[in-house]
Amino acid sequence: MPFPRAKGTNYDAGIRVPLIVWAPGRIQGGSVRQELISHVDLAPTWLEIAGIEKPRKMQGRSFLPLLEGRPYQPRTEVFSERNWHDNFDPIRSVRTSRYKLIFNAAPHFPYRPAWDLADSPSWKSILRLSTQGGLNADQLQMMNPSRPLLELYDLEEDPDEFHNLMTSPRHREILLTLQHKLSQWMHETYDYLPPAFAASGEPKGRGWPVSL
Repeated sequence: MPFPRAKGTNYDAGIRVPLIVWAPGRIQGGSVRQELISHVDLAPTWLEIAGIEKPRKMQGRSFLPLLEGRPYQPRTEVFSERNWHDNFDPIRSVRTSRYKLIFNAAPHFPYRPAWDLADSPSWKSILRLSTQGGLNADQLQMMNPSRPLLELYDLEEDPDEFHNLMTSPRHREILLTLQHKLSQWMHETYDYLPPAFAASGEPKGRGWPVSL
């Protein structure tokens, strides 16, 4: 069943996907790992398993060494994006092992679930409870007429991603670091959206805010 703030979003409930790998005689089973893996890493991994060299322009990196217990340098962050899912809502995000930065490129839009979510029992129940005083302060955020341009979350302290730390002075350096990382990735992938920083690392006048 589809649920709000999951499918079609860049929250963890929308981008975190279980991964099970099975390769008899090649990978020892029974272990569970927590390293960050991106969907673009899948194809390079299958190619390496098959003994095929990865094309030069293919994104991603093989995590076969991790599966085989060989030396492996884990990712420090993974990136996600949303553009169209029966409505246009461009979103970009970067996630580390602890923090997540979400860039809502159309913050003037309210939270708009995809059509299958809008017709789901879960969303209809939320709408009904919102008129009956049955939602708490966190849940009521889904009823706001707009969204923040930037959302910064501590996933250890706030795994449900409701408490935005974007204006927290204590998290200023984390915010700027993640803005740099997300901007660099947007340049590397030829994103049509304006990143916060130019390819040189300098702030862009027409980009999104880079400081508090």
